[in-house]
Amino acid sequence: MFKTQAARTLVGFLLLILFNFTCFWSITSDAAEAAKGTLVLYFALGGLATTWFVIDDWVKKGEA
Repeated sequence: MFKTQAARTLVGFLLLILFNFTCFWSITSDAAEAAKGTLVLYFALGGLATTWFVIDDWVKKGEA
């Protein structure tokens, strides 16, 4: 069904978002709060990943 790696990755990511939204929704019992929580989660993880890669690149350039 999903022949390319990119398609499988995208479907997996969308299912992960749906799962996280469902978990937040079951905790809060409010769809709007669950959406906000999911967005905050992904913004925080995006910031963490960006910081991780920037610092890793910075350290590698300093060691060269």
